[in-house]
Amino acid sequence: MITIETLRERPLSYSSIKEFAKSPKHYVYYVHNRSAPSKAMDLGTLIHALLMYPQKTAEMFAIYPDVDRRTKVGKEL
Repeated sequence: MITIETLRERPLSYSSIKEFAKSPKHYVYYVHNRSAPSKAMDLGTLIHALLMYPQKTAEMFAIYPDVDRRTKVGKEL
């Protein structure tokens, strides 16, 4: 069920309207089941932060050291 509180927390977007165009059930599923962000979404979030909040970007993101994650030491780091 979609309530006013749901719309306040997550206002309508192009993606949600696109799901509603398929069917109301698609929209309800879209609103209640968030998918994990992809690498492309993460990159877009980083670019958005760099452009809109350059002073706060360092607080919002962590830069990991360049390590070989195939080794035991690399996995621990």
